[in-house]
Amino acid sequence: MSRYLFEYIGNLATLRVLRALSYSSCHLRELAALTSLSPAGVSDILRRLTSFGLVSEHRHGKRKVFELQVDNQERKYLQEFFRLYEESWLKRRSAEFSLNAQEKLNWMDESLSFFKEVKAKINDTANNS
Repeated sequence: MSRYLFEYIGNLATLRVLRALSYSSCHLRELAALTSLSPAGVSDILRRLTSFGLVSEHRHGKRKVFELQVDNQERKYLQEFFRLYEESWLKRRSAEFSLNAQEKLNWMDESLSFFKEVKAKINDTANNS
């Protein structure tokens, strides 16, 4: 199951949905509001994630509630990934205003290397589970 999760983690819209679900289960409209995506877009992502067994759905009254199907360790890795991603994004945004072109290129290379390392660690952990 984990390998599918990390296969789709590169898509920004999917990342938004996974981030929201990593903290709590939600219904479709909640996810659309939390992710700033259209309900149709969220529905497509949920359908794909559900088909891979990464997300499950159940009814709560008239609404379908969606929940990420990962164990606690995987959830912690996901939350840490999102924390690092957001931290890196904020640093990048602030750096854009103060770096010359070469410094920006160096920073982007370092960031790419960092994310490759994080992905490798996540994949190693997922493969060892």
